[in-house]
Amino acid sequence: MRVFISGGASGLGRALALYWAAEGARVAIGDVQDGTAVVAEIKERGGEGCFLPCDVTDEASLAAVASELRQRWEGLDLLVCNAGVATAGTLEQESLAQWQWVFDINLFGVVRSCRALVPLLSEGGQVLNIASQAGLNPMPKMGSYSAVKAAVVSFSETLALELADRGIHVSVACPAFFKTNLDKGLRSADPAMTAILHKLFAKAPLSAEQVAASIADGVARRAPLILPHQSGRRAFWLMRLLPRQRYRALMLRQTAKLRRARA
Repeated sequence: MRVFISGGASGLGRALALYWAAEGARVAIGDVQDGTAVVAEIKERGGEGCFLPCDVTDEASLAAVASELRQRWEGLDLLVCNAGVATAGTLEQESLAQWQWVFDINLFGVVRSCRALVPLLSEGGQVLNIASQAGLNPMPKMGSYSAVKAAVVSFSETLALELADRGIHVSVACPAFFKTNLDKGLRSADPAMTAILHKLFAKAPLSAEQVAASIADGVARRAPLILPHQSGRRAFWLMRLLPRQRYRALMLRQTAKLRRARA
């Protein structure tokens, strides 16, 4: 299997790369950060991998990646759009520049990646887009992040319909909090919310490796929606099965907790 992973130099991307390499896949790491250390890990374990500098905000960068993969492997079997950043804050705290920044990377980065690299997939190929539980169950004080991840979910569902007649399957994964480095680059003007999110990441029950294994299992099953966390699956169904007013009351209590933490 030939796999390309954007944002593969660290965090969940790295964990996915090591998982699939251990399964015998050839893995290309794409990242704005240096991914040679992950490639070295792959090779130390007997796998095959390469690093391709990749900026998902730059169409020319993605075109160069596509050209290199076509020349090196003659195509792809699995495209993983994983590169992303985190934001937090209230409507008043988050600037439009912050909204534009997170959408440029988290949504348009996925769109650009798919436009450049889906043509490398043939019948039986797969696309995996990494969204978030926040895209299904919005969190208070994370407006831009919840909105952009919801857009990734919607885009993935649309893409699945468009690519179905070509025999290409699309999955979208929506992990909740897990132990990763995503919070290191968090943009937020709210110190209290930043502290809360750091704590949620640090105390998360699952590691990046556990989340990667769950996502990889979902990809193998060609699941359209992958929810690695038990709490995430519960929240997903609560939102859909509970009366709207009751679910809203639950979320308002959660919002009140965050406000008290800020105070």
